[in-house]
Amino acid sequence: MNTVAAARYSVERRAYGRMFSVAAASLLFFGLLCALQQGRLRATLKRMHEAAAEIRTGGPASGELSLERVLAKEQARQERLGREWETLRLKTDTFKWGSPLAEALSSDEEGRIDFKVALFKARSRLQQTAASNDIAFPEDLGMQGTIGTDEHAETRLWQLASVVKLVEACFQLGVPSILSLNALPPVEYPLLEEEAAIALEFPVRMRIHGSYATLVEILGATADDRSFFSLREFRVEKTEQGPGSLLTVDMVCGGILFQLRGEDDAVIPADGEVEDA
Repeated sequence: MNTVAAARYSVERRAYGRMFSVAAASLLFFGLLCALQQGRLRATLKRMHEAAAEIRTGGPASGELSLERVLAKEQARQERLGREWETLRLKTDTFKWGSPLAEALSSDEEGRIDFKVALFKARSRLQQTAASNDIAFPEDLGMQGTIGTDEHAETRLWQLASVVKLVEACFQLGVPSILSLNALPPVEYPLLEEEAAIALEFPVRMRIHGSYATLVEILGATADDRSFFSLREFRVEKTEQGPGSLLTVDMVCGGILFQLRGEDDAVIPADGEVEDA
């Protein structure tokens, strides 16, 4: 074989070799691709079988919770939350032990007269208690003696009850001076549709003088389930200098009442939208 023929043979052999290498690589890539697709297909089929098994049995097929167990678990959770709600409701009900004006509470036509009498008696009694304990006290309780035509006497009585209960708590804690009182409009909190009660809050704005220790006791008392009041505002100002000086506190506390829901009271239905009952 001459030199030219030998060179041509060598070139052709290298070309065929590259062709076979490319072909082999292509076949390998195609095989890997097929294997990958088959793996995906098997995984898809497996998920399909698992889904079909869940549909047939009503729950996961791989030892997970069945639909019945899930339902039982959710029912147990609902019961636990219900118990927690009842505990919280009992703790936050300011008047669970009764109203200081229980004898005056009335929903009949004489309720307006009852309110005027209750307001006069409450003011006189609190002023007398303050005087006998050398406690500065305002001339009025921050409530008008008249009731508007669009107001309910029972609502005004509960406002007065909230004022009286808050003032009596301050007396017991040794507050040296109550500068002013003001009963604010009540606030209605709709409960769930299945609840038979509605939550009402009767806020009271009060300005007092007291020591730091007394103010700490007041905050503790508002959180105590025996004398619970919601704390809406609490602002402290130091107006005196020197050791043992008193602080001026402006605070808004609300007495919470749970009572049977009326026909016109708002509720929260299952869809979460607040509407009238």
